[in-house]
Amino acid sequence: TAFLSSMSHELRTPLHSISGFLELLFEDPESEDLNERQRRFLGNIASSTQHLIRVVNDVLDLSRISAGRLRLNLEQFDLHGVAEAVVTSLLPIARDQDVDLTLLQTAHPSLIADPERIRQILTNLVSNAIKYTPAGGRVTVMLGQAEERIFAEVEDTGIGICEEDLERIFGEFEQVHHPTFRPKLRGSGLGLAITRKLVEMQGGRIEVESAPGKGSRFRISFPVEPRTSPDAAPPEE
Repeated sequence: TAFLSSMSHELRTPLHSISGFLELLFEDPESEDLNERQRRFLGNIASSTQHLIRVVNDVLDLSRISAGRLRLNLEQFDLHGVAEAVVTSLLPIARDQDVDLTLLQTAHPSLIADPERIRQILTNLVSNAIKYTPAGGRVTVMLGQAEERIFAEVEDTGIGICEEDLERIFGEFEQVHHPTFRPKLRGSGLGLAITRKLVEMQGGRIEVESAPGKGSRFRISFPVEPRTSPDAAPPEE
């Protein structure tokens, strides 16, 4: 944790530099002269760079949470707006995998929480659902309010999870393995561990229902009145 806290800048800066120069290469008018092989190599570099950035960000988030140095910025916001932004940002990935991604227009609950962390939570859940849903399947996001709690559900028609793995998937560096299905997208194995910690830090809870071959449904819920304080942790360094 001490190493990651002191090295966060040194880890992120060169990665973002590589990513930025790759974008410049793709946008350069002379890039039209690149042959198919060169474009494929640049695409692989870009994909691997983004994957490494996600892994570094996940590890840094986990280290901050473990050290109690992750600050929450609580405010009241429209959960539907955040969910809509998450779905819109992940639509290209869903389409690339031939997965139907839908946000049901059911409710516009107002939530008191950290909107950026809620966006991170939903992004983790929805991207996981897409990752483990075969082509032709669907992922549905639904929002609502019941019994003084505001909730969001992410349901998929994916490969599902064995009952004995339902708790294990929230462990660090754990991923779902399937004998015949191999996801196109790669992950760090930290997404669900971070997701549960972020949910619980904001007074919420996360539940999952799943069975092999029958898909999964993840539900996060939060009290209408928050049970944590924006000053619960010292500022990040």
